Amino acid sequence: MSIRNGVARRSLSRRVLLRLYELRPDLTPGRVAPRLGIDAALLAAYERGDMLMPLDVQERLAAFAHGQEPRLVRAATRLRQQVEGARRYEAGQVVSHLTAPANSWKTL
Repeated sequence: MSIRNGVARRSLSRRVLLRLYELRPDLTPGRVAPRLGIDAALLAAYERGDMLMPLDVQERLAAFAHGQEPRLVRAATRLRQQVEGARRYEAGQVVSHLTAPANSWKTL
């Protein structure tokens, strides 16, 4: 009865997960969930796009997909980089993408 989250439905992590199932029919949610360290019911919610995966789960998914399916290496690498960027943002290492640098050409 949950309302689907539009961001979660379009997320890279969900697309990687669905593509992994498509390319590897032998990988079932029952086999993938323990590898990601989560419950199968929670994995089903991520798969439906009901909620976003936490960063640690996305990181484990990227590593798992990278190791399991060569055709997902590029997408898994993008997902890993996205997680790293989100962690930097959470840590305050990224202030804003819309602010001009302190030493712009206007100050010269």
